[in-house]
Amino acid sequence: MSNQKGYTLLELLIVVMIIGILYAIGNVVIGGRITYAKETALKHDLTTMRKAIDDFYTDKGKYPSALQDLADNKYIRAIPEEPFTKSADSWVTIPSPKGNDVFDVKSSNTAVGSNGKPYSEW
Repeated sequence: MSNQKGYTLLELLIVVMIIGILYAIGNVVIGGRITYAKETALKHDLTTMRKAIDDFYTDKGKYPSALQDLADNKYIRAIPEEPFTKSADSWVTIPSPKGNDVFDVKSSNTAVGSNGKPYSEW
């Protein structure tokens, strides 16, 4: 036999399999963290916009006619992007019982969050 240096096919397959397992574990962990970050951003954005709606009502005695009124009147800098849809236009506004003005805001995403409730019910 000659003294050939190199790896056998079995050794290469084992290394590839180990790398695949590590990739799969990392992907699950990182994917969960990304979803957690988006959920945290959604909670923060909803809280910020709801507080701005309440502040607008307290100052003006009426609810804003659209979310853009909050930014126009400097209650928030800009309408935030919804973390899952990445669009500022995808927020769902809930009208007040008295009219078509904005009483509340919710996400348009119907996926279920980590707490078991759809994002549209947060």
